[in-house]
Amino acid sequence: MGAQAVPTQPQLQQLQQQQFEHLLMQQQQRQQQQQQQQQQPPKQACWYWERGLCSKGHACPFSHMGPGGSQGYSNPTSTQSGEREPCWFHMRGACSKGFSCPFSHGKQSVGAPSFAALLSQQNPNAVNESIAGSTNPADFVMSEDQMQIPKSLGRSIIGQGGEGVKLLQQVTGCKVFIDMTNVGPDGLHTVRLHGIPAQREQAKALIEVQRQVEEQAKTFKYEPDEPANDTIYTSAKVALSLAGMEEEEDVVEAARVRAKITKLARKSIEGVDGSGLYEPLDAVIRQVCRNFFAEVCPVYYDRKWLSNVHFQLVMESAIKELVPASVLQGAPTFGAIIYESHDFAFEEQRFLPTMWEIVRPLVDGPKKKKKVYNAMELGRSQALSSSDEGSGIARAQNFLRNWISACLKQLGEDAGGEPEALVDRAKLLEIFCSLLAVPDKYGLSSALPSAWSNEAGIPDGGWMTLLEPLVQDAYATFQRPERQAGAKGGWGSSYGAIKGGFMALAKAWKGGKGDSSFELPGWAPPAAAFFRHGGPY
Repeated sequence: MGAQAVPTQPQLQQLQQQQFEHLLMQQQQRQQQQQQQQQQPPKQACWYWERGLCSKGHACPFSHMGPGGSQGYSNPTSTQSGEREPCWFHMRGACSKGFSCPFSHGKQSVGAPSFAALLSQQNPNAVNESIAGSTNPADFVMSEDQMQIPKSLGRSIIGQGGEGVKLLQQVTGCKVFIDMTNVGPDGLHTVRLHGIPAQREQAKALIEVQRQVEEQAKTFKYEPDEPANDTIYTSAKVALSLAGMEEEEDVVEAARVRAKITKLARKSIEGVDGSGLYEPLDAVIRQVCRNFFAEVCPVYYDRKWLSNVHFQLVMESAIKELVPASVLQGAPTFGAIIYESHDFAFEEQRFLPTMWEIVRPLVDGPKKKKKVYNAMELGRSQALSSSDEGSGIARAQNFLRNWISACLKQLGEDAGGEPEALVDRAKLLEIFCSLLAVPDKYGLSSALPSAWSNEAGIPDGGWMTLLEPLVQDAYATFQRPERQAGAKGGWGSSYGAIKGGFMALAKAWKGGKGDSSFELPGWAPPAAAFFRHGGPY
């Protein structure tokens, strides 16, 4: 193919003029729509706007004329004395709205309003008014610009359900793309803005205003009303403080974490019989710890402080509150059971979110992804339960051998005795190498139990040299289910038995001349099966 012709300067000017005329026509259409809306009868007043609670901004179908405000800016729900009513959820450690909650959270519940509330105060025609009457084609050229923002600001701009980004695009007319998956070397995320210069500049200005508002909100002293006589909350606060959580999180997020941990600790008893009538106490405690970390680890697995928190304090307070005292009195080793169950449950759950992030792109097909992940999870849990003989790298080798064998066994059960149907040897080796390459806070493998990962270190030549013979041996020694049962013919004999049974069934039917009283070879129905509801059928 030949090279494409480069457009001349007159052709470029003609293209810019056409784009200018197109945008000018769109502007005129918007003005006509606004005039038609002004001629329509007035909309009903917004009940939430009048009480300072509306968070929909210009997307609200009701009128925002007159006194009122958006959520986070003016006169949220208040009593006759002018003070805000206390938040029922916050008093129980369950409110997740933070400063955006319209109810009182404490002595000085002052913070950054939501980005949607900021946008609801803006004039949606500001961009059109700024370029009205302009005859410069450069003012109407669509292009892309970028800016860098921190992660917390990106969350605020996106908003709940993407509400913030949608309102930002409605107000400015600029298309906004925020990449929250990739982080730059400076820890910032990229925001791409696509539109004409005036649209991009207004979007940048609004994002910068929200940045300043949030920075200013951090300077306020936030003193939440902490629950009184709540031992679970107090234990969570002490454990998180000792782990340095308050140094890594801002004041508002730290309060949310304490409330969230308290809520999940109380929720961990759900589905567990703590009466002591049907389950022994050690089984109850293990299940409570497992339920707790199954909720905590997926939420905070990317926080550095998570592995430093001694949640034994939280679990002990939760067990004492949720399990009847009569059950605990007969357990002299109550504390030891909690510590043992805590360590096992945390070690079992802490790596699962990371494991899913690694398995998901390496396995094709949603069903295969789920089966392989479940097999990896079950295999690691069984490896943790098995004996940890040896020390150093030999200890890690035994753990990995048990993990791979249990995983391969589960894959074989899911694939009808053929684990290669789900994942072959090379792919399984790649998955395990990727899992062991995830570093912990000491730069060692996070896939190994944290209690002795420092002792194991990294083998000479890397994990590949250790894993490759383990995977090969696991596949070589894998026993097919039919071989374990003593069958000689495998799937062929099973198919032959089924086919022979159906052939015998057809022969018995024809030979009996329509009489249905026959029996399959090698099988006799129980006598009780012929007499139900008082008679045969």
